Amino acid sequence: MVTDETYVIMENLQHLLIDYSPELPIYFDSFTYTQKENHTRGGSGGNLFSREALHRFVTLGHGNSTICSSHNYGLKHVEIARCFRNVGVALGSSSDAHGLPLFVNKLVNITLGCCSKSAITFNCVTIKCFYVMEYMVYKIRPFGLS
Repeated sequence: MVTDETYVIMENLQHLLIDYSPELPIYFDSFTYTQKENHTRGGSGGNLFSREALHRFVTLGHGNSTICSSHNYGLKHVEIARCFRNVGVALGSSSDAHGLPLFVNKLVNITLGCCSKSAITFNCVTIKCFYVMEYMVYKIRPFGLS
């Protein structure tokens, strides 16, 4: 589930999901909670959930206010996480082996070491951004690199 401002690199998404069965109750969130910093980082990179996670959300949580609240108090991702936890859905890692995020919030914040080399989503707010991403990901082939 992503907004229409999200650029997705499908090959990296497939790579993340290759080891997970659709029957495994798991979800991935673009918000990563860090206890050390006591806040979330991430953004509109979206939510990714398995077929079983969605099934549990719909059949067990939706419409049951003791499991899933309809109030988000401006923190929708927190309520989604609570709901999934209450129906037995695990949170998958949204970072790579180096702790860098797979779901990138703002493309303007891109610097060396900002995000994973296997990043899956980027937030693009203009059509030009989509064209730039497409060109950078699929058209440029530096000489000498395969």
